Amino acid sequence: MVKIHKDLEQRSMDWFKARNGKLSGSRVTPLMAKKGLGAGARTLALEIVAEMLIGMPEDTPTTWAMERGIELEEDAFDIYEANYPDVYGVGGIENDGLFFSPDGVVGEDGLLEIKSPMRKQHMVNLTTDDWEMAYYDQLQFGLMVSERKWIDLVSFHPDFPDNNAFKVKRITPDLEYITLMRERIAAFNVIVEHILKNLK
Repeated sequence: MVKIHKDLEQRSMDWFKARNGKLSGSRVTPLMAKKGLGAGARTLALEIVAEMLIGMPEDTPTTWAMERGIELEEDAFDIYEANYPDVYGVGGIENDGLFFSPDGVVGEDGLLEIKSPMRKQHMVNLTTDDWEMAYYDQLQFGLMVSERKWIDLVSFHPDFPDNNAFKVKRITPDLEYITLMRERIAAFNVIVEHILKNLK
């Protein structure tokens, strides 16, 4: 069942607690490796079990790039809202033990995900048709968890001229990929349960 956390502030203590011990959009990529679940998935399973045991995620410092993205997100949101006034922020969306934190929810059907990449990546995003592939795991995870029809991916760089500073692409569910993701998550949960069982 889909639960939208409307009153939860992202990056607050309550938000970290709500995500604790759960797979999220920023964590799903190790599960989608071409060769299947490998060392990356095992490391992630250990991290998640540690969170379950301690009750809080590990405190990791933010990088300059992360801080920059957070600062620019509000400007990009305002630009998007000028065209889609029914967008609003939420703390996260939860479904079946999975947690996704979109940058916005749009009406009844959509989501918003904002990226504020450095100049080189923004140029890639401006000049390629499949630029969403750099964020594909996160986007499809969000569509799976939210059960929504689309997610608008935004690339924003304020130093570019106005017509090139902001690009948006609408992504719809890739049902084949989501099926594979569900299979990988089920297998990953078995690893987590195995680790927990061996600790008892």
